[in-house]
Amino acid sequence: MNQDKLYKFLAFNDEIRIYSVESKQVLATYLKHVDCSPVALVAISRLMSGALLMAGMLKNDEKLLLSIDCNGPIGGLKAEADAYGNVRGFVKNPLLDVPLKENGQFNVPAAVGQGTLSVRKQLNLKQPFEGSCELFSGEISEDISYYFAMSEQIPTVVGLGVLIEKDYSIAQAGGFIIQMLTNASEEAYQYVESLLSKVNSVSDLLKEYGPEQMVYHLFKDARLLESYPVRFKCVCSRKMAMDILRRLDKNDLDAMIHEDHQAEVTCNFCQRKFHFTEEELKQIQEEKS
Repeated sequence: MNQDKLYKFLAFNDEIRIYSVESKQVLATYLKHVDCSPVALVAISRLMSGALLMAGMLKNDEKLLLSIDCNGPIGGLKAEADAYGNVRGFVKNPLLDVPLKENGQFNVPAAVGQGTLSVRKQLNLKQPFEGSCELFSGEISEDISYYFAMSEQIPTVVGLGVLIEKDYSIAQAGGFIIQMLTNASEEAYQYVESLLSKVNSVSDLLKEYGPEQMVYHLFKDARLLESYPVRFKCVCSRKMAMDILRRLDKNDLDAMIHEDHQAEVTCNFCQRKFHFTEEELKQIQEEKS
């Protein structure tokens, strides 16, 4: 089984930066934790791949949260990724279903609807960076491209693809980010524009070439800078679950103690459950007194 990886390149006389990623195993691991409809799976796959690509621009312990708040039946999505290649994702309504598009493809825009894409970067600074924009189309790849143009003023093209087989297995998942650097010439812009007119399916490119060779196919002079493994990894813990309970007000804790006699906290990202006894809840209540 090949391990998912993220690749970083420079191309076109170092005027263009390209990141590519394969997230097939990421998505397969996510499916082990969450029951998900095909359209929700495509949506969260795109968002997690996008988060991994964006996190490739971070350093050391930095991380980012990519959020979509929307009015569509999917309810909202989040993907959190860090500079080490870890990612996790969350869909508010993972079992939603919407009709396919006329061409037979999953209708992610219908599932998402209208809303906002937000990016929160926890950088090595005192205050996190936050940016947002309205959703451009609900296709997620176009929305992330639009975010870069509107919030960070960086000409960026994002391509994200997911290929799900009839037996519900993951045939391919991943994508790329192409960014024009400040020294990019008019020829570089023209090359990318011409290139994209020929790219019909990111999924097909990934299936035929893989994430590394796909970039060499698109940019003949691409120069690999580095690559590293990526994976689905949730950072939830019993301590974090207890911290959530500590933030509840006294009335809510009283109800859990005297009515439920216990509490269960479920992680939104991986669905892991943390159980707390009545005695543990009383101890938390005493700490708050």
